[in-house]
Amino acid sequence: MVVGEGSQKRYLQAMAGNNSRFTGQVTDQELASLYSQARALIIPQEEDFGYVSLEAQFFGCPVVAYAVGGTSETVVDGKTGILFAKQSPESLRNALARYHTLSYNLKIGTITHGKKNVERFRKEAFFRSFQNLVDGVLSGDLGD
Repeated sequence: MVVGEGSQKRYLQAMAGNNSRFTGQVTDQELASLYSQARALIIPQEEDFGYVSLEAQFFGCPVVAYAVGGTSETVVDGKTGILFAKQSPESLRNALARYHTLSYNLKIGTITHGKKNVERFRKEAFFRSFQNLVDGVLSGDLGD
């Protein structure tokens, strides 16, 4: 299933044929329901921040993602998802095989750890980390 719109939608639809469903835009409530029901979210490309992976984890959906960019920080490999290092069909296939082996544990892990993991990226957590960094610099304690 592919949710949303984008410049490559027609190309992807032609490539997928009848094997995939394209929903177009959905409401926030529909998106939450889709994440909750999904077996996994697959992110085969680089994500700058990893916002989509955080959304999925919040709703208990494990993530299988290319480990470059934001997803390398937002997905906890083996707990809230599976990361793969090389952007190739074989690497994705191996990650999906690993996911298949761990799928039950990942679903439970994401339900258990997903919201807690998302908390690390809340504005308050960022400000607290930044304040600690500034305090360390000002006190000369850089944590070497």
